[in-house]
Amino acid sequence: MRWFTEGILRPGWIEVAQFAEPTEVDARRRYRETVAACLDYCGPDSYELALLRSGIATNHGQMPQRLRRLMTDLIDRRICAVTIATATLTEGVNLPFDMIFVTALKRSSFDAAARTQVTSPLSTSEFRNLAGRAGRPGAAEGVEGMTLVALPQAPAATAPAQVNKQRGQLASMNEDYQDMLDRLAAEAAPGAAVWSPLAVLLTLIAQHLHQQFGIQPGDEMLAWLAATYPENVTLTVGTGARTPDAQLADSLDELDAILLAAVEEVSRQMGAGIDGPAAEAFLRSVWNRSFAQVAAVQEAWLEQAFVHRGRSLVERIYPNAEQRRRLYQYGFAPTIGRRFEALAPLIRAELAAAADYGLEDGAARLARFVRLGELVRAQPGFGFQVRTTVGDQQILANWSDVLGWWMQAPGAIAPEPHALRAWQRFVGDNLDFRLGVALGAVVAEAWSAGAGGAPTPDLATWRQTTQLPWFGFWIRELLKWGTLDPFVAFCQAQGLADTRDAATRRRPEFDAFLRGQIAAPTADDFIDPQQFLAWQRQIPRADAAPAPAINLGAALVGTDGNRARYWVLPVTDPAGTTWYDAAGFALARTHGVAMQGDAYRSDFELLTVGPPRVERAFEWRAGRA
Repeated sequence: MRWFTEGILRPGWIEVAQFAEPTEVDARRRYRETVAACLDYCGPDSYELALLRSGIATNHGQMPQRLRRLMTDLIDRRICAVTIATATLTEGVNLPFDMIFVTALKRSSFDAAARTQVTSPLSTSEFRNLAGRAGRPGAAEGVEGMTLVALPQAPAATAPAQVNKQRGQLASMNEDYQDMLDRLAAEAAPGAAVWSPLAVLLTLIAQHLHQQFGIQPGDEMLAWLAATYPENVTLTVGTGARTPDAQLADSLDELDAILLAAVEEVSRQMGAGIDGPAAEAFLRSVWNRSFAQVAAVQEAWLEQAFVHRGRSLVERIYPNAEQRRRLYQYGFAPTIGRRFEALAPLIRAELAAAADYGLEDGAARLARFVRLGELVRAQPGFGFQVRTTVGDQQILANWSDVLGWWMQAPGAIAPEPHALRAWQRFVGDNLDFRLGVALGAVVAEAWSAGAGGAPTPDLATWRQTTQLPWFGFWIRELLKWGTLDPFVAFCQAQGLADTRDAATRRRPEFDAFLRGQIAAPTADDFIDPQQFLAWQRQIPRADAAPAPAINLGAALVGTDGNRARYWVLPVTDPAGTTWYDAAGFALARTHGVAMQGDAYRSDFELLTVGPPRVERAFEWRAGRA
């Protein structure tokens, strides 16, 4: 992002990067909303904001969720024609990309245990997922997309030392490309092996058992699975260590997490506890319906290992049904969950003591989050983790400063543009995720224990069920939205304000409403979500006018019309509109009719009974989709 920001300001590039706001009303509103959110979460000097004002969207895993969604929407609406992104943008979304430019076929990650940066080739599935985002039917302009892989052909340097270095880099990049082609071809070959994640996990356990203890699949392996706790293998289980014994223990713990989830789900469906034989029968049926059974049918020991460990989980490893319920509720792998059990009462006590949060000032509110963070920060397995770089270590040492900035605490200092992503990474990895998961696990357990197996309590019964003040209800949302005020989080979530500052300015409206409803409101009343909803309901709303009907005569171009009804998508050009089906085939043409704005978001039908025509079945509108 920094390179692009600097590049578009260079002489000769300023004209190329010219960008004008959209003229269509809704598109302009959405663009300005994204600019406001970018200014709010990234700051006036950020690279993200500079690029956005030049019509270039950005997207990466450390970007706040709200801003990521807004950026994605600008791409989807074709407001921004260029996007600079990590691979996170390509996972599970259909966006109008005609071309994807891949700069490297390797990805870097941080090994927290080894404290080093790890570079590994992209998997074939990652590459397929990435390349498959170009030219998606109904999303991109064309019916075919293009994925380009950067392969420089000659050194750019002139100094001998740099030339030799770059020649080595060129050779490495070409090797990576050929390796990717070879792996893709091998997987496409007839009879190529297909593995499920579950089969991979079981095979990994078997390999470690053979390498470390000489144990082969069979009776000896089943006996080991029936009696071994992960911590019997090593006490470093759940800490991210990369030693062979730690990998074996972690793999066993992950298998236990899968089995525990299956056993607990069936127990809840039965409304009663489950014993060993019942667990075995259920897990055998689960295996028979799994992809692992289909993909590795020749490996009978895989099923035996899965079922045998599951029965032992109930009879020997975790025989206490109440403990299994708690461990499942926490959401951690079981060994980490047992460590977390010792900390959970301390977190719950801190949450329970926050009855005055609704009337506390910013410093007192921030202090509560700091105390909660300190409880979690150094815990193995679920505590804070950062890279070994000097910058990241400084962030960890001063993590409360990052917390204060993110939560908009009074007097907090913002990071410089070059440090913004590192701060965002810490927020995403440690505050929103690790701290948020730990706090959420305690609240979820309070919820589950209080409900006694009854259906999920609603807002009217939440406090009584959990025995917690409303601070416990809001805590994950506050970390997610980056605010100390639940009202601000509510306004952001409900679309009542574009920025945190705009939401803060609406607070007096709610306070006046609350005092009109309750003569002497308590601190908890000021952050009661039921009161927020009641305030929202009394805000006047202007109902939008009904959408005019669309009934367009059309000429069939790619179908004989025998099916009578087709769902279609519009693609407009200067001479009219072509109507495509979801597979990208042109079915009809309306000459001289141009669909405007976000028409492609609405639902259209091509009807061929009688004269062919296109009708709109549903009109998409901002905030209503």
